[in-house]
Amino acid sequence: MKATIDNKTIYLNHDLCYVYSVINDKVSRSIDHELSCPDHEEADTKAIHLACQMKEDPTVTIRTADTDVVIIMLANMEHMKASVGDWIDLGVGNAR
Repeated sequence: MKATIDNKTIYLNHDLCYVYSVINDKVSRSIDHELSCPDHEEADTKAIHLACQMKEDPTVTIRTADTDVVIIMLANMEHMKASVGDWIDLGVGNAR
């Protein structure tokens, strides 16, 4: 898993926002309570909430087969707190 994460920081928002990164050649997991959004039940809105709350200028890639995510993302572009480079990978299998 270390080679997959490499120099990236991966955010996984489920019940809390889990942050995965490599520190001293080991995969580290922490919880970012500021980015957690337990009030959002749908994965669609959790992903967009997380992208909107980023404080650095990261590149965010959201992979989905659901066109609702694209619409929700476009509707929330004005709420971005940083110059986020957004990529939405829409489709299933070879139809990406």
